[in-house]
Amino acid sequence: MKKRSTVIVGIDFSAPSRRALDIAVAVAARADARVELLHVWNPNHLAGSGAGHPEFESWILEQKQVLADQLQRWSADAAGSAPLSATVIEGVASRVLPERAHEVGAGLIVVGRRGSANLPHVLLGSVSERVVHLAPCPVLVVPEQTRVAAVPERLLVGVDFSQAAREALEAAGELAATLGAKRGIVVAHAQPRDPRVWLENSSEPGPPDRDEPALERWVARSPLAGVTVSCRIVPGSPETCLVAAADREACDWLVLGQQGRTALAAFLIGSTTHRILKLADRPVLVVPRKAGSPGEGSS
Repeated sequence: MKKRSTVIVGIDFSAPSRRALDIAVAVAARADARVELLHVWNPNHLAGSGAGHPEFESWILEQKQVLADQLQRWSADAAGSAPLSATVIEGVASRVLPERAHEVGAGLIVVGRRGSANLPHVLLGSVSERVVHLAPCPVLVVPEQTRVAAVPERLLVGVDFSQAAREALEAAGELAATLGAKRGIVVAHAQPRDPRVWLENSSEPGPPDRDEPALERWVARSPLAGVTVSCRIVPGSPETCLVAAADREACDWLVLGQQGRTALAAFLIGSTTHRILKLADRPVLVVPRKAGSPGEGSS
């Protein structure tokens, strides 16, 4: 995320979106950016036989104004050192947020995530995960119960030696520099003990036995000037050991590259990313692939 960009935060008036707004404002203040609060509502499912009737259309306008007033109150409550604007748009949230980000050239989208890993309704295809899938810029997914600082002092980047992981690492380096993350970056590669688990999670061909020197050589190929970097090989399945490593290393955010495909199966945003989004107890930043970026698999 570069300085003086736009941070879009999706607001549905829930507790998670309040936490997402707090983080968005704090990050924007540090990055000299502006914040756009965006509430998306879809009145089409309310229309039924009332569509086109003057009384119904009048009611729709009234409801939109109620939402706009509520959003303005949220904006006023969040006012700080970052400039804020608030907009209500009709449509489907998972599409409108990425579209708006594209229109304004946003550097970041921030969305809340309801529920916890223990609740069955946190499913693949939630609004936050669809936003991640469609967004043209990094998306920060904020869980409801997050307890970490609003502005990160340390980031954990989960990598698998892929090009997507490299792009996530470089985005994390830029973010750390912009936000002044004084404790830097931990680069962690999860190495399952069972090769079959590695096949289910890796997006790159090659042997699963990667060591810390190989990881350090891989990291050294990215421009991360001025950012403190530590490398870790963590044993276990990525979705559990990366979340645990973030806690153990006192990292405020996790950073992941968006793969979109694992070695054995295709998912909406990649199975590992999906599972980490469900399990994480702190914000997860998902970095999209750059258009036309090549594949990569060597150390």
